[in-house]
Amino acid sequence: MPTSDPADAPTLLWPGADSADPTGNPSYWRFFEALLDGRLRLGQTITQDDLCRILDTSLSPLRETVTLLAAEGLVHVRRRVGVTIFYPDVAFVRSTFQFRGLIEREGVRKLAVTADPDWIDALEARHRRVMAEVERVPSPSSYAAEVRKIEHVLHGTIAASFGNLLIREVHDRLTRKLILLRLLNPSSANAEATIASLTEHLRILDALRRRDPDEAAVALERHLGGVIHRTLVT
Repeated sequence: MPTSDPADAPTLLWPGADSADPTGNPSYWRFFEALLDGRLRLGQTITQDDLCRILDTSLSPLRETVTLLAAEGLVHVRRRVGVTIFYPDVAFVRSTFQFRGLIEREGVRKLAVTADPDWIDALEARHRRVMAEVERVPSPSSYAAEVRKIEHVLHGTIAASFGNLLIREVHDRLTRKLILLRLLNPSSANAEATIASLTEHLRILDALRRRDPDEAAVALERHLGGVIHRTLVT
């Protein structure tokens, strides 16, 4: 039986993920960390000198970093003004979720056929441990990193089920943008929303365990719908 291994999930989704840096550009990842910890803000315009200071880099590697980020639509360079960080609107949120959903709906059907039962059991147990921790210490700072890793394993493995590196890379970029969207609505990452999201994951895993591609796709659709609702409304 084919095995879906979390190690086969996308390369590096986020700083701290358990895999190697595919870009060889540390300041690229520092950009995301700076957004998460508040040193940078969505929609902000900043000079290149200030960006160098925040990302702890010099001007030459910064230009490479900005080129990577601009190619992903995360920044816009304005001559004589500086670098403007993207600010997502509702249309951006919906289109990004829609694109990711197109990939994952077919991917989860494939995974329902190939997923290793031991992998499903291990991932379910990991979910339950994290859910218990969220209930014990309901502060995002205590669980956010582990939740991101769990999301990386499940959603990344769904995307990896195609065996197509291009799909995996595109999926990673979409996922990074969706993580940043939580900055628009901090309550979308609170304890209640996190438990809801992880519970939806468990329903996906249950459908995978039962080898039911249709139910897995339905559970995934409900999860993505729940995430977008929590992102825009909660």
